[in-house]
Amino acid sequence: MPGRLVRWLCVVAWMVVIFAFSHQAYSGKVTEKYLGGMNVPVRKMGHVTEFMILFLLVRWALAVPKLSREDRGIIGGTAINTAQRGATVSPTKVFLSPSVIAFVFAISYAATDEWHQSFVPGRSSNWTDVAVDASGVSVGAILLVIALRLRKNTANPFEDGNDEG
Repeated sequence: MPGRLVRWLCVVAWMVVIFAFSHQAYSGKVTEKYLGGMNVPVRKMGHVTEFMILFLLVRWALAVPKLSREDRGIIGGTAINTAQRGATVSPTKVFLSPSVIAFVFAISYAATDEWHQSFVPGRSSNWTDVAVDASGVSVGAILLVIALRLRKNTANPFEDGNDEG
């Protein structure tokens, strides 16, 4: 499993990709020449895909791998994940879960990216695009939950012991 630095470099690289797409002047008019009536749907799907990937990368960067039995024994055999044993989980732990942090991070970046577009010639800043980006983040979160449930008992780079995504 790649180290944290590599994971965060992937996040930053993807944010640069998003920034570069957003910084293209008059890009809507350019793509309309090639896509015609499909221009808007294709561009909106691009937004959904970009921010789905951003959410998944941030979630991956925040993931804490499960400890093996041997590692748990080294730290005194304490239960790392009490939620799996039926114990209650504090609201703070849920609020600060990697998935919630990744969700807020990705939507925040969508908002700042939209603001950035307001300074690019031929581009506009529209809060409905943030909603489209947020739908991509939501799709990523749903896919992650499905993947974690399907691969519950196997090694997974996103797995941090919290199967709720």
